[in-house]
Amino acid sequence: MNADLKGQAVPGERRCCPRMHRSSRGPAFVLAVLVPTLLFVTFASSAQEAAPPRPAVTDAPEQSDPIGVHPPGTAWPNGRSSEVPPGPLTVEQCLDLARRKNLDMLIEENRRRKASLDVAVARAAFLPTFTASYTRDYDLARDSGSLGLTQSTPWGTSLTVAGNHSTDPVEQSATSVSAKLSQELLRGLGPASSRANLSIAERNELAAGERFERLAQDTVYNVKSQYYDVARLLATVEVRTAAVERARRLGEEAAFKRDRGMITVLDYSNAAIQLADREAALVSSQRRLEDALDGLKELLDIPLVDEVSIEPAAIDMEEKDTPSERTEIVVDREAGTVSIVRTWKGKEGKGGIDHVPVFVPAERDYAALTEEAKRSRPDLAAARLELAAKRIELRRKRNQLFNKLTLSGTYTAAGAGDASGDSLDMTDAAWKLSLDYSWPVGRRARRANYEKAALDLETKETELRKLEVSIEKDVRRIVRSLRETETNILTYAQKISAAARALEAAKIRKEVGQTTYWEVTARESDLLGAQTSFINAYLDYQKRLAELDRSVGKKSGWVEGQ
Repeated sequence: MNADLKGQAVPGERRCCPRMHRSSRGPAFVLAVLVPTLLFVTFASSAQEAAPPRPAVTDAPEQSDPIGVHPPGTAWPNGRSSEVPPGPLTVEQCLDLARRKNLDMLIEENRRRKASLDVAVARAAFLPTFTASYTRDYDLARDSGSLGLTQSTPWGTSLTVAGNHSTDPVEQSATSVSAKLSQELLRGLGPASSRANLSIAERNELAAGERFERLAQDTVYNVKSQYYDVARLLATVEVRTAAVERARRLGEEAAFKRDRGMITVLDYSNAAIQLADREAALVSSQRRLEDALDGLKELLDIPLVDEVSIEPAAIDMEEKDTPSERTEIVVDREAGTVSIVRTWKGKEGKGGIDHVPVFVPAERDYAALTEEAKRSRPDLAAARLELAAKRIELRRKRNQLFNKLTLSGTYTAAGAGDASGDSLDMTDAAWKLSLDYSWPVGRRARRANYEKAALDLETKETELRKLEVSIEKDVRRIVRSLRETETNILTYAQKISAAARALEAAKIRKEVGQTTYWEVTARESDLLGAQTSFINAYLDYQKRLAELDRSVGKKSGWVEGQ
């Protein structure tokens, strides 16, 4: 060939590379590379564990917003500013509203979804990555392109496949394909090291689900507690309203007798003071009732300006004695019950006796509650999952202290020719096997990270133990409180009966002039105090039961799969 024509295309002359020779091995090589690659990618992708089902709030309303609940601060279809059922709310209706609208629940739901997305991010590390590029050089009329595939597996294996092809009107067309398979040995062999991020993310996702369930239990307790506070204040307002009416009637009677010189000014003043004290106490109870209603609205995400009422507690602890009806409070200390016995007379001398239970203690196996709490508490389960994640992190940091050994196998094939299709024969093939060994000098940073991970694990173990002790202490405290409240309910019921009889006796003695208005007002105060104490103890018992359910980890029923 003429030296002047070197590197240029000669018309009518077919050029070839002297190092290459044509062979039928080209298609076989392509199949030999692509088929194992596709099988490897398919197997590696299918070998990944399926993502655990994410718990979902049950019975979520079908609405356009992504969370599935009504956005705060917007109008509902019926034009009201909040979705409140008509009429007084029951505790079940309040719980249903809290399940769908409580703001803390919405915030925690977003955190739980973020934990699920962290799992998706960790799983994406084991998905194949495809690359492609094309380049056109207009000055040299040269075209080139490349395709690539990268795949990592949970066992520490990585695969890289690349293909390149270029055409040139002057130089020969070239095609090359390479495949590299690498496997970490020593500490990097197996899924423990390569799946660390995914394992940690999966446990964090499960822990987020447990924390969501725990918040649901807390919300159930908070709603019930606030509801019973409102009910207690409603009953207190009702009792104090009746007390104000009795004090007003007593004051009118005292004024009538004072004007006629039948009583002293001191007796009249005592009656007036009693009325003023009762009215001030009533105003204070009404103010506390409004505050409690605002607290309930906040839990249910109801605008504070909305009017809300609840079902009043059916607590009638006032004894009556009329010609047609007589009621009496009966306390059974042995059974721990309080009931109202109503004796009534109808027409033609017919009548009957009704027994209305007012209080019956809950039947619970207090001795087994601590073990139940250790099995059922979601926050305890979340702490154990977080502890497992810390152990995985510690193993990963420990593995990083050791030297690294990687085994790699590479296969490359290349071809060239005057025509683009001639380069696809790729008769120039090579195999390569290599071992790469590396070790960090000093390892100061890695040792510090390992020690920090060990401290994190120790801290988490201590926190778990502290939580277990706190749960046991909490259950024992609530059980003692329940037993105390049961006794107080019986005591206050007896006190109501005794105070009512003392008041009737004081009124009779006053009528016959054996005592003064001072004693009557004092007995009125005793009855009011006994009734208020009974109401407080009765509704406090309901709150303690709700607190006990929360303490032992009773399922809220708001989350599927919990």
